[in-house]
Amino acid sequence: MKTTVKDLVVLRGTEGIGLMVSVPFREAEDVQKLQESIRRGKTLEVEIKPLSKARTLSANNYCWHLCDEIAKKLSQEKVYYSKEDVYREAIKDCGPYRNYHFMDKESLEYMIKGWTAGRVGRIVIVTGDYEADFYLGSREYNREQMSRLIDCLLAMAEEQGVKLRPRADIEEMLNKWGNKDDSKSKADTA
Repeated sequence: MKTTVKDLVVLRGTEGIGLMVSVPFREAEDVQKLQESIRRGKTLEVEIKPLSKARTLSANNYCWHLCDEIAKKLSQEKVYYSKEDVYREAIKDCGPYRNYHFMDKESLEYMIKGWTAGRVGRIVIVTGDYEADFYLGSREYNREQMSRLIDCLLAMAEEQGVKLRPRADIEEMLNKWGNKDDSKSKADTA
């Protein structure tokens, strides 16, 4: 059973601190099943943590749609661009990064390999002998950072003559960023 709660009561007793949460009535059957499991000697695993805000699929999908449309326009000049190329350029233009210094070249190379492994959006730009800027992929962005990335892509798209959604639709997508009903795309490797 997985649920969200808005109230948490702390109970203090001789055996320690207890927690009591209220769940909606519609989950009563699940609660009864859990109680039955305890009666049969099973141990339950409980995790309570702040609800994290996942990004909306529509904003993420629009990000990739823009990358694809920009790549198509750029590729008309007899040079091929992939949507991943466009995405990485936008990440470098507007994405958050940190600059790190390393003790030797081997340490830098090891970190680059680990940082970028299996991630389209994680980029490293070597800025010195043992120094590099490490960029996050959009999968790790907060609402403000994703909004900036989409604004960057919109500017690139407009420059290439790509047809854009109305600004109100784009704002709505970005405002929905973090709603519980939206989940991350498992296919996204950014």
